[in-house]
Amino acid sequence: MAFFLNGLFGGAIFITAVIVIPQRFQVVNHLSAFEAALSGYLVSKAKIPPFHLFLVAAVLQIIGLALMGTLSVTSSGVPPAQYGYQVILGLGIGLTLSSLIIAAPTVIEGKDTAVFIGALSQARILGGSIGLAVCANILNNKVKTASSFLSSEQLHGLLGSAQTIGLLPSGLQKMVREVYGKGL
Repeated sequence: MAFFLNGLFGGAIFITAVIVIPQRFQVVNHLSAFEAALSGYLVSKAKIPPFHLFLVAAVLQIIGLALMGTLSVTSSGVPPAQYGYQVILGLGIGLTLSSLIIAAPTVIEGKDTAVFIGALSQARILGGSIGLAVCANILNNKVKTASSFLSSEQLHGLLGSAQTIGLLPSGLQKMVREVYGKGL
């Protein structure tokens, strides 16, 4: 059960990070869309118990996400610290992704390994879907606060696509980017 809960919650962080970090680069920092082998070694060769890797991975993910939440929403460029925070988050995610699969044979009989890994992958996707839905809801609610300075037509357009920011006057673009930054 612990493996599935780890897959569920780790999946929420993983899928959300994969979607939200690029979205932040595009919307808040105004960049274009173009602009975990380690854990396998640690479990199989160095004989580090998977639980220790899961614990370290969870701590790294929490630290990385917490640090991402401290980023300024008013700067026009990408803060250099953001890259470091993403590395911390990525290390945590990477340790979790491969460690769960590599550790599976230690808790499951050989004949059930494929089914277990399939179920684990589904739990990860379910966690990702839940995490992404929660984040999208938070973002949409934050964007709705822009109704204090946007027309209902502009707000409707933003809720449909962040690309409509480019159609707004430059002063409003800056204000909307700050709202998005707070929501992401």
